[in-house]
Amino acid sequence: DEAIRALARGIDVREGELVADPRELEADVICACPGSWLGPMFGLPLSPRIEQVVYFAGAPETRPSLIDHGAPGRRLHYGLIAPGIGYKVGEDAAQPDRWDPDRDDRPIHQGLVERLVEDVRVKLPGLDPRPVHAEACLYTMSPDGDFILDRIDGVVVFGGDSGHAFKFAPLLGRLIADMAAGRPLPPEADRFRADRLSAASA
Repeated sequence: DEAIRALARGIDVREGELVADPRELEADVICACPGSWLGPMFGLPLSPRIEQVVYFAGAPETRPSLIDHGAPGRRLHYGLIAPGIGYKVGEDAAQPDRWDPDRDDRPIHQGLVERLVEDVRVKLPGLDPRPVHAEACLYTMSPDGDFILDRIDGVVVFGGDSGHAFKFAPLLGRLIADMAAGRPLPPEADRFRADRLSAASA
């Protein structure tokens, strides 16, 4: 929450305003970053999904983040400190089915909670295996798990966050601003072009 407030400082934020098609707006430059609505808005093959995490007590706030790729056939697990809440643990892509982002509910899958509790009990000694809190949020997966940053129909678009865009928010914001201002992007940003997706899904 503190990071979001810091990133929004100096920006005119208007919540709850529906924009069905950003191409119909009148502005010098339009940047569209609509999350799970980017796919249908611009005809991109993105998959909105639900990702669920569970928080546990007992970890110091200096405890490092972890990524457990596991053995073949096992899903990736991750954990990181959420200051003031606990140690956040998740199982990546545990619910791979498409999700309608217009639904108001974000249900908690109890079976997944139980799997994460058992993982914590076995693999993370020192944490209290009794969940403090569980929550579910939207992921927007691209076919290759990478971001989309491009200009489509004159609109700068960003999305396909695939669960890790927030960690790069300051850098991605700079790249989006550079594209909006017509400044050249570094060659490494070519990997984010939208036209790669048609080849990936062919």
